[in-house]
Amino acid sequence: GGGGGGGDATGTMATDEGDVGGTDDWVVGSLRVIGGLAGSTDGLADAVIASGALVSLRGMVGHPRLQVRSEACRVLANLCAGSSRQLCAVVDDGVVPAILECATQSAATSAGRALRAEACWALANLLSQATSDQVCYVVTLGATSAMLSNLDAADDPLALAICKAVRRTFRVCTDLNVDFLPYIDDAADRIEDVLCRPGASPQLVTTAEELLALAALD
Repeated sequence: GGGGGGGDATGTMATDEGDVGGTDDWVVGSLRVIGGLAGSTDGLADAVIASGALVSLRGMVGHPRLQVRSEACRVLANLCAGSSRQLCAVVDDGVVPAILECATQSAATSAGRALRAEACWALANLLSQATSDQVCYVVTLGATSAMLSNLDAADDPLALAICKAVRRTFRVCTDLNVDFLPYIDDAADRIEDVLCRPGASPQLVTTAEELLALAALD
């Protein structure tokens, strides 16, 4: 597989790693602290949302510096992995399109590839436990296509998360009689590449096989 699918950025001009320092380094550090709080299970994640942090995170996801965007996506990924209330707050805030833009950022640099991975974690976490209506909304925005475009460059844990999220999305759309196939561009080839991946974990192989069978792509 190649470096993250080679998608192009569609929004804010992003800078490569090392271009900006100073204040932005402080922002990165702050986002890492917030990310730790967002991933907690003792109510601190709710406090992050109650503080109005999502408004700032929406701005950080569009920041010119890629590392800032990556850390903001990591915070959102942690929130999407939390309670349904936290996930709803992320969706209702309207930040999902910005996360999708990050998932299609140019993969020409290591910072770009890291950003794509963090954005895919956020999307996978969201789709893994979103309501049916939320799944349909996120799918129509292009979430599954964006995740699948990163499948070849994803490490095993992220590839597994993507496959599980797409599998659940397919099942939800099937239950709702929503045609899901237009939203999974080139899925067969991408998933089959996972099956051919040297040293792929048994769980990843099984999940990829189930996904192919569900979509009748094999």
